[in-house]
Formats: sequence, structure tokens, C-alpha cells
Amino acid sequence: RNRLFDSSRRNRLLYYKPNSRFVNLTAGSVPVLPFDTDQLPERLFTWNAAISRQIIGMKDLQLNRYLHFTDHPYLQAQLNGIRKKAENDEKEYGFSQLQLVVAFLHWYNLKEDSSRRIQSPLLLLPVKLKRSKGVKEDHFTLEILDNEAIVNPVLANYWKDLYGITLPEHIALDKTGIDQCYQALKN
Repeated sequence: RNRLFDSSRRNRLLYYKPNSRFVNLTAGSVPVLPFDTDQLPERLFTWNAAISRQIIGMKDLQLNRYLHFTDHPYLQAQLNGIRKKAENDEKEYGFSQLQLVVAFLHWYNLKEDSSRRIQSPLLLLPVKLKRSKGVKEDHFTLEILDNEAIVNPVLANYWKDLYGITLPEHIALDKTGIDQCYQALKN
């Protein structure tokens, strides 16, 4: 099974590069126009107290509350394309590959190229993206299917082969916080 993992630069679970198959919800939540800096941290789509409570409680996230579709006109089409692809995968293969990346890992491969910084998804949550048509704009809802995050299996396998570091397969976010996960990884 381990030999089946693709560890080349083409694998986006190991070497993440943004493209049309991915939506950066944090970037889409940053307003371009002048904004109130006091309320900005709560309005960004990042791992904060409000969003973590909703994810841990497996409550739906209303993306329109966070995303600025007028400032980022590509978002609606990109989200709708991802939603359609996930629905087609579910119909064709019986499951959806749609994941919400809760945490990224920025690291350097010290054995091969210590100067190039690598960005890899670390914690993945299975989600379902729903759309309801609106008059002004479509409304997108992110349904959290599980509050147990999957540790990126490609990254875990690569680190085990490269450094002998064993990462867990899953992290229960209702029992283990992101800060505890970070400290364990740092150690």
C-alpha cells in the first residue's frame, strides 16, 4: 500500500499548489474594500473559537457569512464547480473526496532540498458543500460530516519513510485541540 503513494511534486496532498480545484476560504473571507479592523479576526474564515465550536459540534457552516463574493468574483463559480465535481464523484464512485483542510503544515525536506519550503495539508475533514440559489447571490453551506480529522495519509507515509516520524491516522477534534496537535508535532 505504501508503494502506491505518489510522492512526486504532482501530488497536491504533499506539495500543495493552489488551482481551480481548491478554494482558499481564508483568502475569500478577506475584504478588499476598507474594513473595520476590530471585527476582522472574527469575520475571517480561520480556526477561531466560533468556527471550531461549529466544526466540533458538527454544525453547518454558512459560508456567505464569511466570504466576500463581491470582492472575489471568482468564488461563486469555483465553489459551484467543486460542489458539482463532489456530487459527480459521489454518484459515480459512491463517495465524495471533498475535504476541508483544517491545518496546513509548512516544512522543509532537509534530506533533499533544505532551501525549498513545502506546504502540505495536514488535517482533513470530510465535508459536503451545498448550494441554494438566491436572488442576489447563491448561498453556500458547508456540512461537516465528521469531527474526527484525518491526518494526511500521503504526508504521514512520506514522513515515516523519510524521517521515521509516525503520525496518527486520525485526530478527534472534540478531544484533542489544534494547539495540542501542534505541540505534539513540534515535539
